[in-house]
Amino acid sequence: MKFRNAARGVRTIFMAEKFELTTALVMAAMVIAVQFARITETYGYSAETDALRIESIGLMMIGGVIAIIGFAFAVQGTQDASRNEPVFRNTLPWLVVGIIGIMAGCVLKTIGTHAFSFCFTLGRIGNVMAAYYVLTGISTIATKMGSTEVSRKIKGTITRVVTLQVIAFVLELFAGVTMFARKPVEGAADPLGFVLGTCSLVSIVLSVAAYIVYLKALSSARKMLGE
Repeated sequence: MKFRNAARGVRTIFMAEKFELTTALVMAAMVIAVQFARITETYGYSAETDALRIESIGLMMIGGVIAIIGFAFAVQGTQDASRNEPVFRNTLPWLVVGIIGIMAGCVLKTIGTHAFSFCFTLGRIGNVMAAYYVLTGISTIATKMGSTEVSRKIKGTITRVVTLQVIAFVLELFAGVTMFARKPVEGAADPLGFVLGTCSLVSIVLSVAAYIVYLKALSSARKMLGE
């Protein structure tokens, strides 16, 4: 049995996730820039601090644009794949949640409010759920094709991706809630701010790891559907 629409859809989703991985890497660079801005501010290097903050905003805007491109590819891919397997239809609402969270987070970060962290967390939830339904759809197709080994591996991938993203979610939520509740520290050493920023960075690193695991699963699905 051939699943040509699903094959085309998975190829497009694979491309979309490359853009999403790039977005995560850009966001990691943004968090690093913010961390260096905190350090330079502590030691009185105001010019360097301002430059790093401008750089972080620029990186975030770039990340937002890349995320929109990835979203467009993901929507097209899920629509194609859903012609062969209805499970993929469940992906679309979560893709919308994901892109809204990311874009709202970028806007809020630009205007300087800590609420951006909550929006990025919402975006993370949307992307995790979208990945879950994509992988579930691939596993279902693999079963229909008689590729039980691929189906088993995909189910294992779901567990790994969700686990990594849940840990990342907890770290991001902790950093966001604490940062939102505490009083801002200006012109002084801010060890708590550094710790919270590090939590955000580790969260992004875990997300990158989850994307890599997800991309490997999509690559295997592409080969299976190409047979």
